Amino acid sequence: PVVATKTGRITAVEALIRWSSPEYGRIPPDEFIPVLENDVLFPQLGNWILRHSLIDMKPLLKVLPNFLIHVNASYSQFESDFFVDEVARILNETGIPAKNLCIELTERCRLLDIEMLRQKLKAFKQMGIKIALDDFGSGYSSLNMLKDMPVDVVKIDKEFFSDTMNTRKGRAVISTVVDLANNLDIDVISEGVETREQVDFLTEIHCAMVQGYYFSRPLPLAEFMVKAHELLP
Repeated sequence: PVVATKTGRITAVEALIRWSSPEYGRIPPDEFIPVLENDVLFPQLGNWILRHSLIDMKPLLKVLPNFLIHVNASYSQFESDFFVDEVARILNETGIPAKNLCIELTERCRLLDIEMLRQKLKAFKQMGIKIALDDFGSGYSSLNMLKDMPVDVVKIDKEFFSDTMNTRKGRAVISTVVDLANNLDIDVISEGVETREQVDFLTEIHCAMVQGYYFSRPLPLAEFMVKAHELLP
């Protein structure tokens, strides 16, 4: 869940995929996603994740009409000439309004041709879909992406956040990032929040939303629905 700092109430959800193997047990995504990304069928998996995420969240949309469903998009999906049309088709099939979908731009997407990426993001924006810049503060130039792309949400990377939280300079950097985004009318989600102290600090510097173990670990759908109702406005 994504939770508003001021109210402690759920405002969005990020869909995540996990693999439970009978032979190897529970395998984390950082082990199997890099392998899948090299498979030509990976965009089909991305479409499957999108479709099921939208279907699964239908009950919450009846209670929270402005609820956002965050789904990560891979660079191989963005490379596809049919990606925009596929997303439009899935929205139409599921009956979910485009305004309830937020596509997260993962770090590797920043290696794609910038003009091609910009045009696809503009097409999504014209449909009413929101765009989030994931992993802000790690890897490739986040500031250039923030400047050049039609972004609605910035997600401060959990490693960046946890590494800098405990120093005066680090807190100043986070505060500056939040101020910059707010001045650009971009919402901020800070990932990896684990303590009340962190929530209080982020609330104080006007970071609108947080994700992290303080509120909830990633959950299977049935458990998530129970947790979501605990955090409803």
